[in-house]
Amino acid sequence: MEHDDLKARLSEYLDGELPEAERSAVEAHLTGCPSCREEVREWTLLRGKLFQVPARPAAAETEVFVRRLMARLPEEEAGEEAPLDYRWLMPALGFSFAALLFSFYPLSSTQADPLSGVLLADAGSAAPSGEPIDVVRQLLEGK
Repeated sequence: MEHDDLKARLSEYLDGELPEAERSAVEAHLTGCPSCREEVREWTLLRGKLFQVPARPAAAETEVFVRRLMARLPEEEAGEEAPLDYRWLMPALGFSFAALLFSFYPLSSTQADPLSGVLLADAGSAAPSGEPIDVVRQLLEGK
C-alpha cells in the first residue's frame, strides 16, 4: 500500500474494520513511518477524550443533587387535592364499547321470520296462528 492510501485507511484501522491482510500491512507501515505513527497517536488521544466514560458520581454527590432538586419542587398544601389520575379511562372506555357491541347481539338462537311478521301485519286482526308456512297457505286459500 502507498503512504496516502494508508493514511486514508487509518480510521478504519483504529476502528478494527480492516481485514487481517490490510491490518498487517498498516501495522508494518506504522513501524517505519513516524508521521503515520504520530497521526495514530493523535487520533487515539482524541478518541480517548471524546469517548471516555464519565466517572460515576459518589453517593454523597447524588444525595446533594437529589436534595437540591427536591427543594425546587413546589410543595403541596394541606388542603390541596392531588391531580386526577386518568389511567382508568382507557379500560373503562373499552369495557363500555364492548358492552355496547354485545347489546346488539341476539340473546336467543331462534329469530322471528321477517316474512311472517309482514304477512301477519297484513292479515290484521284475523291473523291465523301457527307456523309461518301455514300462515301463508291460509292467507292464499282465503281462510
